[in-house]
Amino acid sequence: MAVILNQGPTHNCGEYAILQACADRGKSISLDVLYTQMHGVPLPAGGDGDLTSFEQMQTGIKAASQMAGLRLTLYNGDGYVYDLLTFDQLVRDGWMLIPGLAMQYVIPGNGYGHYLLVPSQDGIDFYGGVPYVNIEDTYHLYDGDGSRLPLASLHAGMAANWTGPTGQDAIAWKWE
Repeated sequence: MAVILNQGPTHNCGEYAILQACADRGKSISLDVLYTQMHGVPLPAGGDGDLTSFEQMQTGIKAASQMAGLRLTLYNGDGYVYDLLTFDQLVRDGWMLIPGLAMQYVIPGNGYGHYLLVPSQDGIDFYGGVPYVNIEDTYHLYDGDGSRLPLASLHAGMAANWTGPTGQDAIAWKWE
């Protein structure tokens, strides 16, 4: 695992989650180029971009794959994860995942939407009989989470961020 990147106090958590996944594989790509690929416009001066949709996350993962020279496999062809049981199974099966979270359900007092990386190699661990998921959050210096979160908290954050019957809870992929 690479050093956890620091996105600063920006809205670029989706882009940084992808950059972190690249860094974990020893690859470095440009935030500016990635942002432009994902949003269709350059990253604004000052480095704080627009909020990112799951469709833009998919575009970003595809672009990062090409920039980093990594062969991409998106879960189920599009990468979208629509339910919590599938999310859990993909974590156990070693997929990289970026869930969309309503952070007030993950860490009380934080009232915003957020993306963070669930790295592929870690799976689900148990501490005191409680299931935890290891995370890599590039906003960790600002939101106070650690390197792992209770799986139930992630589930609550994903469910609260759910976007309807065709909405996504997370995006999953593998790189080779």
